[in-house]
Amino acid sequence: MAVLSAPEVSTLGRVKGAAFREFLLFFGQRYGVERMRACVEGLPATMRARFNLRDPAFGVLASRWYAVEVVHVLLDTMTESIVGQEREQLVRDGSAAIMNSTLHGVHRVLFSWMATPERYVKFADRLWSTYHDTGSLASEFIEDGLVHSRICGWRGHHRLICELNSAASKPIYEAMGCREVVVRRVGCVADGASACETEVRWQP
Repeated sequence: MAVLSAPEVSTLGRVKGAAFREFLLFFGQRYGVERMRACVEGLPATMRARFNLRDPAFGVLASRWYAVEVVHVLLDTMTESIVGQEREQLVRDGSAAIMNSTLHGVHRVLFSWMATPERYVKFADRLWSTYHDTGSLASEFIEDGLVHSRICGWRGHHRLICELNSAASKPIYEAMGCREVVVRRVGCVADGASACETEVRWQP
């Protein structure tokens, strides 16, 4: 079995396999391959057939796009019993694992080109579009050492992915050499906000 050989079709949008793959690998390392395999085996048959149970990343390829409907169901299955501080730690460590891999791997050239806070703020949407094919990310300096980011029009929104996106700001800004980075989620559409917003503060 292998993940679809043809492009995925979705009404809500798609996510690039790079981040999805890294999160699956991270989750399997933290909770064990058997638990991860059980999550995949627990999917509806039509979804389960898309994955390769013999592969550590279950056949997910970094270069492919995947329908969010499938991604969402699998993430919900994986994390339904993970709550409170354990979930917060999962988000922090998972986002760091994803960013440390992709920023120095498949997106290394792009990130090296935009790896200053000023340039990143100007071109943040370009990095967003390498992970998602819906929505837009706008960032702006509020003051020296404080950036506000806002995601709009993201049809494929998912609470866990949104939490991972927000937490990813810390390893991103740290990779740009910023010190004492603190990330604060300001709003999320899952809680009724008009957009998903994050503030990033660091020591100038």
